[in-house]
Amino acid sequence: MSDEINRSRAHDIGLFLVLVVLAGLLLPARNGALSLTGTFYLALFIHIGFSIYIGDFSAWRKVSWVLLIGVWVMSELVPFLSFLVPWGQLEFWLAQFPLIGNIMAAWSVTGYDFKIVLSLAILIVDLGVMHHATWQRHSWRRIVIFLAVVGVAAVVSGIAFGLTMNRLFSLPDLPTEDTFQIVSPWYLLPFYALLRATENKLGGLLLMFGAMFAPAIAPFMRAERLRQGHLWRLWLFACLALAIIWAALGYLGSLSPDESAVVYLVPVLTTLYFAFFLIVPSVLGRLVRRAVAAEL
Repeated sequence: MSDEINRSRAHDIGLFLVLVVLAGLLLPARNGALSLTGTFYLALFIHIGFSIYIGDFSAWRKVSWVLLIGVWVMSELVPFLSFLVPWGQLEFWLAQFPLIGNIMAAWSVTGYDFKIVLSLAILIVDLGVMHHATWQRHSWRRIVIFLAVVGVAAVVSGIAFGLTMNRLFSLPDLPTEDTFQIVSPWYLLPFYALLRATENKLGGLLLMFGAMFAPAIAPFMRAERLRQGHLWRLWLFACLALAIIWAALGYLGSLSPDESAVVYLVPVLTTLYFAFFLIVPSVLGRLVRRAVAAEL
């Protein structure tokens, strides 16, 4: 019963935080401080983190989850491909899609970020599928009241969040100076760090792809079992450690490749990142099973 309550609370907290971040788009951003792309990725990372911790994956949720991760990977690859392929090549590839190819190519030329709009739609679908099983047990009236209250609170909090972000991270207007700095988007910085995790260029590329696809195995990690017994805090700490590792990789990705911190810490953090998905569930699962058996 307590696990069901904790899972329901985690569902609600995750939904609220995602709505708060998305509500920040109601404010116009100065100099791209809170762009559609950056806001989407922040909401996506929050959603992925809570989904991994909760581990509630029905049959339909597995489909929407894999689809969401696939769209995320494609949206992350587009900025990297834009540095590699000739000008207009992406538009040519988009135009080859049947029926909607020419429309997508036209949007791309005009600067319309259709990949984020598509990803945002898939995120909303996954959120709906994620909460459907919980909402089935309640009346429509209670669901509507809950969504209305959460929506209003999210809009108010989102506006405050947007004002704070604009004030902290907007660049000052300097009309008399022609100085600017080319800075990679923050949501790409962890992948820059992963590319530097090994001296082998192909190895770094494989690590980057592996890091993108790693969350796709979340439905098979059986997180609901890892939260059983009195050791449930270990899974919580492991998920918090994953968030810290991802943030640290982003920070290291913003540094020069020659920095000693990048040389020594990036391989360690990369190993810990993949260990979370490949080793931690198995080891923690055995500990939880032994603890539950001992309690019986």
